[in-house]
Amino acid sequence: MRIYILIRELRKSKNISLRELESLTGISKGHLSKIERQSIDPSLSTLVRIATALKVKVEELYKIERWKDDLFRHSRTNRKNKEGVA
Repeated sequence: MRIYILIRELRKSKNISLRELESLTGISKGHLSKIERQSIDPSLSTLVRIATALKVKVEELYKIERWKDDLFRHSRTNRKNKEGVA
């Protein structure tokens, strides 16, 4: 899972609108939307501001991203093995 999707999922799970995240981070709603839609890559300082507003550490965003990617790969491998696909 890409960090872009993860940011959106975390924001929604905390019931924070883009407008509220804009207020919390000082980053425009349009810019945040572009990040969530993968139209632009956020800088490290932007990620720090977003993570702070979402009350997670930037490192946690990457750990969760890697964990979900690993889980997805593991799930696909198991499915292929069960279906007999090599």
